[in-house]
Amino acid sequence: MTAERATLIVAPGNRQHDYKTFFLNTIGFFKGGVIDIEIQIDPGSDTDGWFDLFPGNVSSLGPGRPGGSSLIGRYDVHRGSATRMEYRFQSGQSFVFGLEGNWFSPKGATGLVHFRATAHL
Repeated sequence: MTAERATLIVAPGNRQHDYKTFFLNTIGFFKGGVIDIEIQIDPGSDTDGWFDLFPGNVSSLGPGRPGGSSLIGRYDVHRGSATRMEYRFQSGQSFVFGLEGNWFSPKGATGLVHFRATAHL
């Protein structure tokens, strides 16, 4: 499974969350595997980035605090740079990938993010 996307992230304000979310379905990996997410923030963006991988059954990722704990995250990733997240998963799991601007950028600042999520054995 490989998915590539570009999306706009928004800085939610200090100690707030407002994730843009993408569902990552790895249910078909009967022996489990590894999910690898490569992330790049466009250098012309007005915000740095905040990225979390949540279990697929997380209750809420809208405005406010998430309804569950992140499995892995990358925080305060600078605009114009790239990062990578890797998570080993068990059979039957799915995930929600959450992206947003960081807390220290001006509220409402936006940024363009490109990411590639790959699941493999």
